[in-house]
Amino acid sequence: MTDKATDETSLEISETGAKFSTKGSAGARAAHSLIDMVSPFTEGGGAIGDVIRYFRQDMAIRATQRSLQIAETLNIPIKPVPAKFLVDWVEKASLEDPQDNSLTELWAGLLVSAGNQISPAHYQFKRIVSEMTPAHIELLSIICDHNFDHYAPYTPVKDYSALTSLFEKEKDELVAINDLEADPMDILNGLDNNTFKVERFSIVTVPKFSMNENLEIARNRTVFNNYTDAHVIKHFIEVGIIDRIERSIKVKCETLDNRLAHYLKFTALYLTPFGSDFLEACVPTKLSKVEEHQNKTSSQETSK
Repeated sequence: MTDKATDETSLEISETGAKFSTKGSAGARAAHSLIDMVSPFTEGGGAIGDVIRYFRQDMAIRATQRSLQIAETLNIPIKPVPAKFLVDWVEKASLEDPQDNSLTELWAGLLVSAGNQISPAHYQFKRIVSEMTPAHIELLSIICDHNFDHYAPYTPVKDYSALTSLFEKEKDELVAINDLEADPMDILNGLDNNTFKVERFSIVTVPKFSMNENLEIARNRTVFNNYTDAHVIKHFIEVGIIDRIERSIKVKCETLDNRLAHYLKFTALYLTPFGSDFLEACVPTKLSKVEEHQNKTSSQETSK
């Protein structure tokens, strides 16, 4: 009976070819599958080595196979990536739960974009993906209105005009509302899209001649509570993927006391420019990558 705990495979790729050193029969069975799929991404002038335990080989193969499928489907040209990136990618991608498709898709997309044109940011993105959990994917899905469980090209929206226009409008006049139960969300509907997601809001009334004894009518969007409690939002903010914005808008309401100043206070979560770059790397699109490659090729030919 084979002891799976001792099964391991040493993978080494150099300019002269590939070399395997296996320990245990189970490791040997998976070795050739892994090298065949990794080879398009390997760098001819370098050498990489990694030891992969038997229980992780399936995930390494699965993520690499998915990368090749994405590259082929989108016709994205790929070339070797540095060993420094590839070895760590195999190591970290192989640690994911086999039941979690969404994180595997991010790993696969990241390797494809690195194979198309690697940049220093890819090393940062790799670290961020390695720190993510299914809860992080769920939060991204809510903010971006995108399903990451199955690959679909996604282009992050970087238009923040809704926020800008809202505040420019409110500089000159109060926002009139009739119903505290419904109107606040109507005001914020322009923000609650795939650029911003309103996290919470409240109406705050303040005596005009005193800042004490504030009266607050608050309502929270419970959809974000789990991600706040689990520190998922905090983690994404710390690494720069999303950010939180807080604002106040002065409002007037016929049913409220005119001697008080009324404000609609809200916080919203949004994908940062760095977060957009992260998603573009992990969920590459055919249009941007192929055009980028074609433009680069044309420039090189013209220069000749």
